[in-house]
Amino acid sequence: MDGQATDSAQILDRTSGDVKPLKAHLLQVRAWHTATVLPDGNVFIYGGVDQSGISSSSAEIFDPATDSFAMFPNAGLSARSHHNVTLLTSGQLLIAGGTARGDVLLFETASEKIIQTANALEPSRDGASSALLANGQVLIWGGVDAQGRDVPDAVVFNPADLGFGALAAFGTLALPEAPSNAALTVAASIPGDQAGNVPVSSRIAVRFSKFLDVTSMNAGTVTLIGPSGKTAARVVGTNNGQQLFVTPAADLMPGSHYTLFMNGLTAGEKTMPFTAIDFTTEAILPSDQGDGPWIPTADQLRGNWRVKEQDSPWIHQPPERQPGAHHRCADRESGCQYLRTLPGKGRRCGRANDRSGLHRLDDRARHPGRNRHSVSHDVGGGDHKPSDSQSRTTNPGRDGHPRAGREDRHPCQHHTGPCEPSTVSVA
Repeated sequence: MDGQATDSAQILDRTSGDVKPLKAHLLQVRAWHTATVLPDGNVFIYGGVDQSGISSSSAEIFDPATDSFAMFPNAGLSARSHHNVTLLTSGQLLIAGGTARGDVLLFETASEKIIQTANALEPSRDGASSALLANGQVLIWGGVDAQGRDVPDAVVFNPADLGFGALAAFGTLALPEAPSNAALTVAASIPGDQAGNVPVSSRIAVRFSKFLDVTSMNAGTVTLIGPSGKTAARVVGTNNGQQLFVTPAADLMPGSHYTLFMNGLTAGEKTMPFTAIDFTTEAILPSDQGDGPWIPTADQLRGNWRVKEQDSPWIHQPPERQPGAHHRCADRESGCQYLRTLPGKGRRCGRANDRSGLHRLDDRARHPGRNRHSVSHDVGGGDHKPSDSQSRTTNPGRDGHPRAGREDRHPCQHHTGPCEPSTVSVA
C-alpha cells in the first residue's frame, strides 16, 4: 500500500466498487509486485520488494474460493519489482521488465516451465504498463529506463515468434481503446471453431474484440454442451474482460462433439450477439490399431493377472497331507476336479465351483457297496452323479487303498476349458 511493503490484502468488488479487507494475509510482505488472475480463477502474486527494499523472486497463489494464500513452488524465476505480467490466450504468462531489467520470458504456471525470449526490451522499462490486444499480441508502453527517464514509445510483443515490434509514440500513458462502433465479437479461440482432434484434457480460451464486463462472464452466460448434455466447467473472465477461460471439471469424452455457447455477455450497454464455438475431441484408439485380431504381447502373458473379486477363503487353506492319501489339484484355468483319497473313506471327487477355482470335498463317511462321487458346491449346491463310464472299479494299491489305473488319469491335463470329472471308484 502506497509503496510500503505489507502482508495485508484486499478484494475490490467491481460491481459495487466496495473494498473488502481479507482476514488472510500474504505469506511474505511485498510492495510493487504483480497480481494476475489465472485461467483457473486463482491469482498469481509475484515479485515485489520486501521491507528492506530488496526485490524478491518468490510467488504466492491466492485461492478466492477459500480466501487463502499458499506459496508457489520455487520455479527458478528471477527477482523482480516494478515489472508487468500479462496472461496470454495460451494460458502462459508474459513477464517483462522491472527495475533495471530488460529481459522478457514466458512462464507456464501449471508446468512451471520458463521460456526465455530471444529479444529483450530496449530500453529496459521500470513501471511500464501492458495489455493483451484483440489480435493476441501484447502492448507494452510507458515506464522509465535505467536512468529514471520516461520512455515515450511503446512496443508490441508477438507470441507467435516471441519477437518485439516498435510503435510510434503515443503521447499518453493510457491504453488506446477500440473504436466505440467496433463490433462486439469473438476475435479468436483455442480450440478454434470447427476444430478437430482436440485433446480431451483441453481448456477452452476465448479472446474478444473489445473489453467485456467481467461480471457478465459466468456459468449462466457461458455453457459447454457435450454428448451427455451440459458439461460441468468453471468459467473465468480475465484481462479486464478481454478474454475468458472455460475449464471442464473432468476430461472431455473422446471422439465427441462439443459446443461452447455464449449468450448474454455485455460491454456496458451493449450485448454481444449469441455465439457458438464447435469442436470435436480426439478419438482414443487401442494400441493395436490394425484390423486383425488382438494378439496379446509377452508382457500381457506374464501370468499375474488378477480379477477384481475378493479371494475365496479356500485359496489360503494349506493342502492336507496324510499317510496313504493321494492328492490331485484342479487346474484353476480349466475348472477341472480335485481327486482325493482319504484313509477309510475312499476317493472323493469335487468340481471347482467357487470364484477362486479351488474345491471343497464332501467328507461324508464311506458307505460300502455304493459307488458314488460326492461333490460339495460352494455356490450352486447339489450333488454330481457320475455316468456309467465314471464308475469303473480299479485295483487297489500297495497300501490297500484304491488307486486310479490308467483309465483314471486326469482327463484335463493341459486342458483350457471345462471338463467332466475323472473316473474314480470307491472300494
